[in-house]
Amino acid sequence: MSMIIGTSVGLAAGYYGGRIGNVSMRFVDFLMVIPDLPLMLVIIAVMGRGLLNIILVIGLLGWTYTARLVRSQVLSVKERQFVLRARSLGASGFIRASAGAASR
Repeated sequence: MSMIIGTSVGLAAGYYGGRIGNVSMRFVDFLMVIPDLPLMLVIIAVMGRGLLNIILVIGLLGWTYTARLVRSQVLSVKERQFVLRARSLGASGFIRASAGAASR
């Protein structure tokens, strides 16, 4: 759960950048500043005990580091030579699988 959330937020922040990237990373920074263990204990106390609640709390609070890592990797790949060359040849940001297969 935390991997899916972190990867999605990191991909969106790194790919789109600008206002979307800044807002999402400020939200991630805010969540990273809050101590995890006391917040987890409070949420578990409010939601009730149980394995499912513990899994949900860990999944919902453990994605921030993944988002930062994915965003940094996306920003790194965006600036590589093969991406810049593909864009200079007219490639768009989104790749269509059927268009690549049809041109062969």
